Amino acid sequence: MISVDLNVDAGETADGDQAVAAASSVNIACGGHAGDRATMEQTVRLAIAAGCAVGAHPSYPDREGFGRIRINISLDDLYDSIQAQIDALNAVVRAQGAALSHVKPHGALYHAMNEDPGTIEVMIKAAGRLPIVAAAGSPSEDELRRKGVHVIREGFADRRYRSDGRLVERAHPEALIDTPEDAAKQAVLLATEHEAVSTDGHRVKVECDTICLHTDQHDAMVRVRAVRESLEEQGVIIAVPSCSNEGRQ
Repeated sequence: MISVDLNVDAGETADGDQAVAAASSVNIACGGHAGDRATMEQTVRLAIAAGCAVGAHPSYPDREGFGRIRINISLDDLYDSIQAQIDALNAVVRAQGAALSHVKPHGALYHAMNEDPGTIEVMIKAAGRLPIVAAAGSPSEDELRRKGVHVIREGFADRRYRSDGRLVERAHPEALIDTPEDAAKQAVLLATEHEAVSTDGHRVKVECDTICLHTDQHDAMVRVRAVRESLEEQGVIIAVPSCSNEGRQ
């Protein structure tokens, strides 16, 4: 049987919070690029009610740029910020009788792990024993594994891939997959054949444990439902990756 996790980023927009009901894992903004105590409490409640694994979604401390710009910050200050974000969400999760299951860096921080060993060290230290989500086939996946970290390999239903298997940069006009139908097609291909179609029409290998749908785009709920329904129609089981069940108390 084929199984895959379906994750969404939440605690960022009202549309994103609605999409939680169709996911199996939720990455909750915890103050760096979005979110505060109230939004964290609300989103954690939604995630628990939906039976989702709850992960922290820390970022550079950059609310103005929504965490999508790599900022000039020392590694010590970056660690302090990420640790504070994870701790803030962890306190909310524990207060509601649950446990954090994973950490997924947001935006520029996610991609910085591919380029900067210091950033990877910061993420490992802040995450503790929690699994870390990294792009499937990326340098950060390889480096995290080399350091003994449990990695959740991530593919994207709503982002386009280059022929080298990397994501098309967000600034590019072809970076995003907008329609629910096209997102669903890519998700099925990722789950059943571990591949995606690149912008030049070639198939590229994407071995992933979880498939992400961003929820800061329009019609987030429609797209997440379309993806889930298409996966289930193909006999794919939507389930949390086993290594994300370890949890931080």
